[in-house]
Amino acid sequence: MKKRLHGALLTGSFFALLCCVPDATRAVAVAGQNSGEDSIHQNFPCGDQSRTYKELMASFAKGRVPSPSDVSGTWVLVGLWLYKDSKPGLNCKGLNRGKTLEWVIQAKGYSIEFDSIGDGPQTTSFELDRKGSLTFSVGFGGENSPVFRCRMTERRNLVCSGSTYYQGAEFKKMAVEEDRIPRDTYP
Repeated sequence: MKKRLHGALLTGSFFALLCCVPDATRAVAVAGQNSGEDSIHQNFPCGDQSRTYKELMASFAKGRVPSPSDVSGTWVLVGLWLYKDSKPGLNCKGLNRGKTLEWVIQAKGYSIEFDSIGDGPQTTSFELDRKGSLTFSVGFGGENSPVFRCRMTERRNLVCSGSTYYQGAEFKKMAVEEDRIPRDTYP
């Protein structure tokens, strides 16, 4: 009885929100994407993709600074290491939540748009650092603004390291359907 009453209250509150609050359906969709309910561990690496943080950093060390023409195009997150010893998320077709890709970089030379689930599009740029890498920073809200140091690998992927919040990320250049790019906006 208690569970049914709780469920009825939640359902009633949800419908009241949809009926009475402008743009509520968009707010609910964004909340659903932010909730992580569709976020599952993925382990579908490309055949020659790094499987460990050590392998990722070895490819970073052998990498080079990409030219503006090298980075121009659409880049999809295919590998993410939260910590050096964590189990990475790997997906050769792009880490995703359902049909939507987690992170996408669209570059025109060193000017980039960074799209991620849960945040609006961000315009930033790659900057050359003194360590032989390109860097970029994005804001995920609050104080979470990681800086990524990136190099192009022998496989022509972008491998990024050194962020306070993410130890390693790998992006692969690929064609992407527009409806797979996260385009979160807030009412």
